[in-house]
Amino acid sequence: MNSIITYLLLYNQYLVKIICELFLFISKYIPLKQMIFDDSNSLEYQKFKVDRLPTILKFEKVDYILLLEYYKHKYNKILKPVQRRNGKSIPESIICPKCGAPHFGHI
Repeated sequence: MNSIITYLLLYNQYLVKIICELFLFISKYIPLKQMIFDDSNSLEYQKFKVDRLPTILKFEKVDYILLLEYYKHKYNKILKPVQRRNGKSIPESIICPKCGAPHFGHI
């Protein structure tokens, strides 16, 4: 039993010596500048880039009736209401936060 433990300890010391020699070899002959190379422009790393934050703009309140009149003046036709295709209805209490148009409105 003692011979197995002694053998394993010697083998462990041998492995530690090999690891130290390999570490010295790597530190001498492999330049560290290659490891520091910035490849953030690589296509593989593009998915890890963070987008710029969006700019938040405060919008001015406008009257939807004024917008309808402007559209009629500019294009010489009346703006038609939006026709929903999915069959779901919009509650009547909903209004546009920017112009105040009702749910059946044109804008």
